[in-house]
Amino acid sequence: MTPRIDLIEGPDTGVDPETLRRLCRSWEPALGAELSVVFCQTDEDLKMALGRARADARGVLVNPGRATVRDMDGPLVARVDLNAAERPRGGDPAAIEVRGRGVMGYRWAAAWLLRRLQSPCEVVPYGPQRDQVGDLRLPASVAKAVPVAVLLHGGFWRERWERDTIEPLAIDLARRGFATWNLEYRRVGRVGGGWPSVRDDVAAGIDHLADLAGRHPLDLDRVVFVGHSAGGQLALWAVRRLGLDRPPAVRAGLVVSLAGIADVAECARRGLGEGADAAADLMGSPPGACPDAYAEASPRAALPLGVAQLVVQGEREATPDLMDLNATYVRAAQRAGDDVELLLRPEADHFDLVDPRSLAWCETAARVCAALGVPA
Repeated sequence: MTPRIDLIEGPDTGVDPETLRRLCRSWEPALGAELSVVFCQTDEDLKMALGRARADARGVLVNPGRATVRDMDGPLVARVDLNAAERPRGGDPAAIEVRGRGVMGYRWAAAWLLRRLQSPCEVVPYGPQRDQVGDLRLPASVAKAVPVAVLLHGGFWRERWERDTIEPLAIDLARRGFATWNLEYRRVGRVGGGWPSVRDDVAAGIDHLADLAGRHPLDLDRVVFVGHSAGGQLALWAVRRLGLDRPPAVRAGLVVSLAGIADVAECARRGLGEGADAAADLMGSPPGACPDAYAEASPRAALPLGVAQLVVQGEREATPDLMDLNATYVRAAQRAGDDVELLLRPEADHFDLVDPRSLAWCETAARVCAALGVPA
């Protein structure tokens, strides 16, 4: 049976009804779901539409517009705000909220909601802040302790990109026999976001696995860090944790960087980042103003890492500088004595690397399974 999602538009969202309906129809085949659009003129209309959808146990996307309805959280509800700073976020860390992605935010939110319904996870706080959470998934059948994959999403460390962007890999790895721990962290644009908060969150989130191992069958001797884009920088940084005094509670035996940013300083010097200098935004200033902080954040400056690394890069990358920076990083890591491999995929673009259906990910996953002793 095809799942149905109700897309409920509150008053004055500024979205053209016919355009939204056409877009929803065009998204349905890829999503494998029916999207039904309901436009509400008042708060009461929105409450009634939300109540009907909940009563029928359907998934719901809500763009509140100027509505002041408070009760919009829940396991079947995803909230969409077209603008990044439109309204305060809800208080439930497990709630799905997509903001700042324009009308494509509806598609992102629908995909996230469908995955949450079809492959449930346990949303676990690792700290007191709303973004200090991770999604824990276990394999369907667990007879003994299983290896763990820590996933770190990309998005140039910016607020609008969240852990949903790498969630398909978390689900795929769980199906392959891994426990997956998909971390969120405080990003640029959030209160307290940026460096060093990102650093502190990633370290705390990974260390929280030691606590989770007391409740779940996790084999912390078989751990892989997997990061995409900016998350690749975080996965590589998490090996040595420059800037932190405390030793890690959990160590990786393999790090996988998927089109990662291995040199934060060079990223800033080249001004990479969706039309803005993402690295300077992360660090709060250009490299010349705080060279020590950039050295702390840049995996290349931390070489040798002393752990096996797989750097995966698509040759259809929309940002050729990433191809160059990763090739340069791999050569430097090899010269430093690290066990590192550069896996080039000629058919893959930036996002194919986080698509579990792609050849690039299938080859990557096979190597991860082999390295951690998981049957293919």
